[in-house]
Amino acid sequence: MARLEDLENYESKISEKESEVTESNEKLEAANTKLEGIEDAISRLSDDTALQQSLQNQRAEAQNEKNEAESEASRIENDLHNMETELDSIEDANEQSESVISDLHSIGVDISEAESIVSQRRSEINASKGKVQQLLDNLKGR
Repeated sequence: MARLEDLENYESKISEKESEVTESNEKLEAANTKLEGIEDAISRLSDDTALQQSLQNQRAEAQNEKNEAESEASRIENDLHNMETELDSIEDANEQSESVISDLHSIGVDISEAESIVSQRRSEINASKGKVQQLLDNLKGR
């Protein structure tokens, strides 16, 4: 279970994932472009079997590159879903803290500083969740 203190690490984790998503999308786009170009050339060389055979080997290599890029994208997607789950746990813990300080307020304890901390965490959690969702959308929208 993620702890409230883990929230501080999410900005750097999200930044790292943002770079990974960008790189993954670029690799997949390049692999797709290469594969499509080779397949187009093969289809246009229908009468030249020697060149077609040569290009078939390159097509297989390009397909492997595409498969590797897709596997990497799946790993990143899984990491982002795990981050969502961790953020949900952090959010639950923050809500529990909010409930406890609310109880203190009912007995006359000044909770203004604690309320401020809970509110700040809520903002950070929501911002992090939004960014993770944006990265997932970006990854899926390739």
